Amino acid sequence: MQTLTLNLSGSDARLIGDAGLDFSAWSVERPELLTALTDPAPGYTKLPDSDLSEILAFAAQTEGKYDDLLLLGIGGSALGARMLNCAFVEPADNRLNRPRLRTVDNVDPRRLGYLLKSLNPRRTLVVVVTKSGSTAETMASFAIAQQWLRESLGDGHQKRIVAVTDPTQGDLRRLVNEEGYGRFAVPTDVGGRFSALSTVGLLPAALLGIDIKELLTGAARLRETTLNPDWQRNPALALALTLHEHHNNGRRIVSVMPYADGLSDFALWFVQLWAESLGKRADYGPTPLSALGATDQHSQLQLYTEGPKDKVVWLLSVSNLGEEIAVPPQSDELASLGYLSKRGLGELLAAELRGTTLALSKAGTPSLTLALPQLDERELGGLIYLAEAAVSITGELARLNPYDQPGVEDGKQATYALMGRPGYEDRLKEDEALESRRDGNLTSRA
Repeated sequence: MQTLTLNLSGSDARLIGDAGLDFSAWSVERPELLTALTDPAPGYTKLPDSDLSEILAFAAQTEGKYDDLLLLGIGGSALGARMLNCAFVEPADNRLNRPRLRTVDNVDPRRLGYLLKSLNPRRTLVVVVTKSGSTAETMASFAIAQQWLRESLGDGHQKRIVAVTDPTQGDLRRLVNEEGYGRFAVPTDVGGRFSALSTVGLLPAALLGIDIKELLTGAARLRETTLNPDWQRNPALALALTLHEHHNNGRRIVSVMPYADGLSDFALWFVQLWAESLGKRADYGPTPLSALGATDQHSQLQLYTEGPKDKVVWLLSVSNLGEEIAVPPQSDELASLGYLSKRGLGELLAAELRGTTLALSKAGTPSLTLALPQLDERELGGLIYLAEAAVSITGELARLNPYDQPGVEDGKQATYALMGRPGYEDRLKEDEALESRRDGNLTSRA
């Protein structure tokens, strides 16, 4: 059976010179780093053992009842579901008799206004996700969607709202209990950016017809692998060590570049996971970027090869992308088309990946390539767990806590103060004093 493989050759000093790493100098085993996964075990490591019966029963009850699933959440409360939807659900695919995912992860009134005008309230299920039950953006969107359903359906609106939040605390939990909405709990020891394989991601996934049992099976398999102290048998450990060493050598920007459209939102999910977990100190803050091969060969690759030498590129590939589509026969007289005659698109995409790897190596830009045998629930579940474990191990390497987010919390408090939330009056005075020092003349107008 084919397995997930992480190839580090693109980071080898013997291939790319001074920008590369000397892997022969590495200790084969690094058991001390695995304490990040065991002492104590982070909450997400328990998720592969979750009981899915409640989620699966609810998904079965709702099958065929809804055309649209309106997901209200922000950050990790939405990115996990978006990632899973991107990987396994085509927008025009109605074979599963499942709803389309409509994600509201911002408070742009144009976006939400358009959706509420276009959706049928009788055929829409609203899923609101916020662990704290107080996230300003999510609660504002929820209040508007709640009113939309209430005005459209009256007392029957309660059946079309499901909340995923803290099991006992928060204003959303209070509303759920008062109104009788559907309810699912967020594990209290799992942070938002690590919650894709919890109820946060699995409930929407199950409603969309995705096999969530297989997701957790894949995660469980990788959980076992991540406890191997040998980095050559533990891709999560190898990934963490490689990116950490590149960071220490000045390569502080990590571009995640999948060569599969189904993994494009994985890259976006990873950006939050990496940035929010590891951006904690002035001297340590690997900056993640998302890209998509082959699309971004025509944009970002120029920067990666000839721009500042501060980047490492993590390439992802899928060996089997499904049924091949061949280019129809073409005349050899057309130089730009004839050579593609009868060649497959998957074959072309694989050549694009090889070409990018070669271009990066020639330019002395380090890279590493992770290959999945196919893109299915089991493989993606494993990839998600691998990325989370790599973040935990990198936190251990950098001597920082990858699970808090003080910078995010400060921004939340500023928003609460500016919007007049009780209890934040002193913060409002502080922020208004700061704003008063801004120079109004430093403005350029068209």
